[in-house]
Amino acid sequence: PGAAKPRESSPPRPRFVLKRFVGKRQHRHHLPSVLHAFEHAMTNATAKSFLLTILQRDAADADPTADARTVAALVEREAATVRALREAEGLRHLVLVSVGDERLREVSRMPLWGEEAARAAEAEFVRAAAAADAVIAEPHRANPLAWRLHDKEGSDDVTGPIRWSGVTLRDAAWMGDFREGPVLHWRSNFRRELWSTPERLRRGPGVAVTTSPAGASNTGERISQEGSCIRDEDGNEVVRLPRWTPEAATLRVDVKTDGTLAVTPVTVPAETDEATDPDVIRIEALVRAMRAFVASTGSEGVVIGLSGGIDSAVTAALAVEAFGAEKVTGIMLASRYTSDESRALVRTLTANLGLPYVERSIEGVHAAMAEGMEEDFGGITPGGIPDQNIQARIRGTWLMGVANAKNLIMLCNANKAECAMGYGTLYGDIAGGFAPIADLWKREVRDLAAALNRRAGREVIPEAIIRREPTAELRPGQRDRDSLPEYDLIEKVITEKAGRWAPDELATEDERRILRLFGIMRFKRRMSPTGPQMSPAPLAKYDARWPDGVQYPLK
Repeated sequence: PGAAKPRESSPPRPRFVLKRFVGKRQHRHHLPSVLHAFEHAMTNATAKSFLLTILQRDAADADPTADARTVAALVEREAATVRALREAEGLRHLVLVSVGDERLREVSRMPLWGEEAARAAEAEFVRAAAAADAVIAEPHRANPLAWRLHDKEGSDDVTGPIRWSGVTLRDAAWMGDFREGPVLHWRSNFRRELWSTPERLRRGPGVAVTTSPAGASNTGERISQEGSCIRDEDGNEVVRLPRWTPEAATLRVDVKTDGTLAVTPVTVPAETDEATDPDVIRIEALVRAMRAFVASTGSEGVVIGLSGGIDSAVTAALAVEAFGAEKVTGIMLASRYTSDESRALVRTLTANLGLPYVERSIEGVHAAMAEGMEEDFGGITPGGIPDQNIQARIRGTWLMGVANAKNLIMLCNANKAECAMGYGTLYGDIAGGFAPIADLWKREVRDLAAALNRRAGREVIPEAIIRREPTAELRPGQRDRDSLPEYDLIEKVITEKAGRWAPDELATEDERRILRLFGIMRFKRRMSPTGPQMSPAPLAKYDARWPDGVQYPLK
């Protein structure tokens, strides 16, 4: 009742959006900390100008103390460069550190060991921040109530405000209770995805700051294929850090009269000769992922089964680039169904890669198993499903035996379409420690093979392998198309329709069959070797949306 009270006028609201990206819609409420903190902070029209450093750490560094030293050294370097500017105008200095691989967080949470080492490593950040008169904002996933390296005796109020740069930062996602301490932590419970630039810009106006770790995590599963970068209000790139290198850059952020932000580079990294070909970038990413994973296991190299097909050829070529031919063991495990064409192609491939040609026959083991199992189910029918799976399991057991004997990691050659359809044998060709191409569709594997040749300036993978029709050679005249729809159709149906329920839109029986198989074969994916995420939509993302307990969703 009564007239509405007139709203008081307010100065223009500055817009500052630090963008992080999540894969699952239900996790978007976790976009935490620095995102919300800065949006709240910059609403104050009296907010001061400040210096902003984005720091890209080495994600694959397995030593938390070395990682801390790297971060501290970069912070001190940037502070020394901008010291005169900072002191002349009294500017505050904020350092945003990429998430890295959460090593300090994990060490700190071990119940019986690591606390002292974690404190010592974290102290490197504190000393760097104090020396630089800077605030370091570093993401982490540990419970802030249990993470008190700087304020061990502090209160339990983790939602209290923090004063920074003349304004109050309030963060609903727990900035921590360090108050005036030199290091702030923000919580980052979200999945990092490889969004395209248009998708990033679509998510709102403002200055976009993306802090990415350099390279692959030390488990090889998470890869940042783009360096950290800053874009201005119009979406123009201001600074980008080198893709695979720990590096930092500092910018000045000023609030303009219209409430927008002006971003001016102060220090920028030296230009590097980086690849621009997306497939070459993928090659570099996969090489780093393989190195990181094998190093994390303490293994001395890898072993791979070679078949004359494109999947094993690409995996072998990536392995040679990652470790050198001397640390790659390639074995062709031939059966009665192995063709002379396959043998010739593997000979050419191994010669191109600098590997010895090694062929072993599985016929003796195959015959012994057939004889031993005859009493249980009447013998093995040549070319039948038991026969095909036994061949694959003999090969898997053989390669794992070599891996155990020589301290190697067995690589799995499964591609994304095969994983989606469950087209493989558990404990056979779906076996091993790491699956480098498990998030690449068949089309992308072919593109990668062509890029490997283009990058090398010669035929690393024979053109005949790239053009060859896929076959597992587990029975006479077998072709993948006898058991599967076309690979390109699998990719289309999974990417367009597996993430939602719309069975009435499925026009053909092949489309219905693809989704039936996808739903049924989740159990195989759950028991398959881990691999690097190479796309914004790995199969696990679709699996998470598939109703639990539904085995045959489309009758």
